[in-house]
Amino acid sequence: MDDRIENANSQMEIIKSIVPESLFNDPWLLFHGTSNLNKQGIDDNGLQPNQSFFKKEELEKVVAIFDKLHWCGEHQGGFAVLKPFSLGHDFNQEEGKPIYLAESVLRASLYASKEFSGGEVCRALYYCFQDLRNYIANENTREMHHKQLNYDPAHLRVPLDSLPTLEWLIKAVEELEYLESRVKNVRNNYEHGLIYAIRLNPKNISNVEYKRGGMGIKCFRAVNKCEIVDIFEIPATYEHESQEDLQRRRARLMDGIVSTIRVASEIE
Repeated sequence: MDDRIENANSQMEIIKSIVPESLFNDPWLLFHGTSNLNKQGIDDNGLQPNQSFFKKEELEKVVAIFDKLHWCGEHQGGFAVLKPFSLGHDFNQEEGKPIYLAESVLRASLYASKEFSGGEVCRALYYCFQDLRNYIANENTREMHHKQLNYDPAHLRVPLDSLPTLEWLIKAVEELEYLESRVKNVRNNYEHGLIYAIRLNPKNISNVEYKRGGMGIKCFRAVNKCEIVDIFEIPATYEHESQEDLQRRRARLMDGIVSTIRVASEIE
């Protein structure tokens, strides 16, 4: 058996050993993956929209560096997530930054894993800074970037002599060291993941949306403590492996909360 498949199966076994089957397969439940970093706030106030360890203006400063370099970084979870999804979507909605709810336990477990400690924005910032540090330190990375810009002279996007200097980049990154330190502190304070099982009233979903394209359920209102039916602790050793999520697929089609929200969203 392929190691990746074997690992995915073992991780599924871990999740199923933690979450009772009755809840795992309940079509009227949604799930939210997070970590010990957010537990106290949720214990006190439930899940609240517009919550983040970071400000929109801080994300904009990081994105501005990449834009000035005409570079997308190397890690697919860095700039490629931060600009279009975090900044362009999450922090750019009239209703505010939503709570993301998962259609399945497996989907929620991704955001309860150590890799996503602090949330997707924190992870994207972490890899953005990692890429920028590598760009500064590694001449080969800079040369590869320049070659990519010059790959097809007929479609040259920007003259190389108009790119910012290495000195400029070093100073720009140094000015954001406070943000880089916060990102690392958040990730370093991860102890374990948490998955919240949530039961929404189907008659109270006017501020809840189903989004196609794998984005799941967006909730623009608070999830009250009384709507949280259970909490499950996920060990720090858990590593989410990408795999087919049958539970998530079925939830969109069978009678339950996901299909109810999906239909309501389509009507609106």
